[in-house]
Amino acid sequence: MTVQTSATTGHDSIRRLGYLDLVAADAAQAVATLTQRYGFTPAGESDSARRGEVTHVLRRGKAVLLVSSAQEPGAHADTFVAEHGSGVRDIAFLVHDADRAWKKALAHGAVPGSDGKFRHSISVFGAYEHTFVESPLFEETPPGATKERRGHVDHLALAVPYGKLDEWTDFYVEVLSFEVLMKETTDTGRSSMRSTVVREPGSGVTFTLVEPGAAEGDDQISEFLRRNAGPGIQHIAFGTRDIVASVDDWTGRGARFLAVPGRYYDTLSRRVPALRAEVDRLRSRSILADKDEKGELLQIFTAPVFERPTLFFELIERRRQSSGFGAGNIKALFQAVEDEQQRRNQ
Repeated sequence: MTVQTSATTGHDSIRRLGYLDLVAADAAQAVATLTQRYGFTPAGESDSARRGEVTHVLRRGKAVLLVSSAQEPGAHADTFVAEHGSGVRDIAFLVHDADRAWKKALAHGAVPGSDGKFRHSISVFGAYEHTFVESPLFEETPPGATKERRGHVDHLALAVPYGKLDEWTDFYVEVLSFEVLMKETTDTGRSSMRSTVVREPGSGVTFTLVEPGAAEGDDQISEFLRRNAGPGIQHIAFGTRDIVASVDDWTGRGARFLAVPGRYYDTLSRRVPALRAEVDRLRSRSILADKDEKGELLQIFTAPVFERPTLFFELIERRRQSSGFGAGNIKALFQAVEDEQQRRNQ
């Protein structure tokens, strides 16, 4: 249910995601991890690399990922990685008029980004940015791409400190004309979380904003904030048309997924009757499932991708016209992540 919208729209609105810019201590090593374990395809080097950095371009269907690292002392990537570890520092938006979109954001309270070369960037969460770009790096799915790889970024999850959820929700509504789709509070008994889903109505670009349910705690959001030294991009959800095939592909490549307690599947047939015949194959892969009034949603989450236990990936398959975000699965996800935390800390 939509609980809040912004009336600001126009020619300068967001068309779609442009790319995600991920930084790492060693871009070549990060590229190897992403291609070998997660099925990304190398697409050359970017000619728009920031000063003192090298940037590789990867694709996974319609999803475009830039992977950058420093080549010279003092480069922005070095500073970012030293504080936050490997992760996404910039979420770029494709727009018709970058200068107009950038100036509109500034007029509504945004702060310019840190790099003078990227004059169409705005700062978010302190160390992070949104960049407005006019030209996509790629237009179409590569010829011969398999069905499994025709993926896209379904949504991104952004973790913010306790007490900051409403502030950042207002930022996306007032500055970037997103609308609020839903609000949720989750409690597992061990921890709690508040979340708000925001979407840019014209493009469908969607973020899930999450904050811990208490100022001090050992929950997964609080751990992310500590390990990441502040707010940031917690996970990227990639859409797929066949989640079982995608999971099998990534597992065969060496990716590791979070295990889900077996008891979760004992009631799945009752909760999502349309998936009754698939329960066994979902159970064997720890795939979660939920439904809304429009269809069914299947999702699964990886263990952390890089050295710090911060950024992870999600695979998500939407059947029929499902538009939810697995509200019925959030508690199960929390429990799985908490089990992973305990395993790491043993």
